[in-house]
Amino acid sequence: MIDTAPLKYKVFFKLAVYTGCRRGELLGLEWKDIDFDEQVIYVHQTSNYTAEKGVYTDGTKTVKSTRTVNMPQAICELLKEYKLEQDKYKVSIGDQWVENDRLFIKWNGEPMHPNTPYTWLMRECERNNFPFYGIHTFRHLFASIEIEAGIDPTTVAATLGHSTPITTMSTYSHYFAQSKQRASNAVAEFLEKSG
Repeated sequence: MIDTAPLKYKVFFKLAVYTGCRRGELLGLEWKDIDFDEQVIYVHQTSNYTAEKGVYTDGTKTVKSTRTVNMPQAICELLKEYKLEQDKYKVSIGDQWVENDRLFIKWNGEPMHPNTPYTWLMRECERNNFPFYGIHTFRHLFASIEIEAGIDPTTVAATLGHSTPITTMSTYSHYFAQSKQRASNAVAEFLEKSG
């Protein structure tokens, strides 16, 4: 479903899976925050909405949420493709374009409403008869994959932008417990084979 999505949604949800960023962090990304040479994203702001303010830019959730996040080469290539598409589109609508550096935008270049990716995903899940769990599930998927891969809690916390590893360990305690059990089994299996 994501692989066949319009490019902006494909980029949004692949970034969600590959970076673990929160929805507001993804929507706050600007092209200047992408370092293609170093393959990192600089997360330093969020995009939010209230009825009083409309769509507005704010800081990250915590001081530790301001961070750099690595991205694989495949995501770099996808972002380059998306940038080219966006630049061509910008030229095609001429003076209707509202100058903005955001990755995720409305038809005229203004920042995308925070509910737009949520609504798109919900409709696509309904259309494809998939269960809908919301956008935050992508963040949990990212964290569980890192933990499953044996990444230490401090690194997982830093990548997710948690204020401390304790937050990460309490939020994902069941994953860490499973990981510890697998580690114990691996040690036992190794010792039994070599004994």
